[in-house]
Amino acid sequence: MIVSEYMHRRFLRKGIAMRKVLSVWFVLLMVLAVLAPGHGFAEDELHRVVRVGWFDSTFNSIDAYGRRTGYAYEYQRKIAAYTGWQYEYVEGSWVDLLKKLQRGEIDLLADVSYKEDRVGTMLLSHYAMGEEDYYIFIDPDKSTINPDDLTTLNGKRLGVYKGSLQEQILKG
Repeated sequence: MIVSEYMHRRFLRKGIAMRKVLSVWFVLLMVLAVLAPGHGFAEDELHRVVRVGWFDSTFNSIDAYGRRTGYAYEYQRKIAAYTGWQYEYVEGSWVDLLKKLQRGEIDLLADVSYKEDRVGTMLLSHYAMGEEDYYIFIDPDKSTINPDDLTTLNGKRLGVYKGSLQEQILKG
């Protein structure tokens, strides 16, 4: 009986000593984790400033209170919420901003259509921001235009943005 009590006390002391050693190691690891310098890629991305092209359109506008608004703006805000990016807006015409995007002077631009010649000059999203439909509005008194016969557009003047995809489609 005396031997087993001795052994019991010995194991108890070793258990207490082992818990003290483990506690000291745990505290040391926690201190090192808190004081360790450096940061990872995720933190760099979290604080990344992204230059966004801003042009006046139905997708981007300024409301009566001077706040940015519109479909493209809200879409980009969702991206920022997901990525943690901070935006710096660069204003200009859409054509000028497209050139800046291709030169790397801005990082993000809304309302860019997929075209083969753009593939090598910028990264294009796999998912569309939206869909595009093109309409030609005519004076109701001009009934010589037939939507089923595009030759009826010959000799007519159409208004589109200079340098736009619509201009290229009409000239193509």
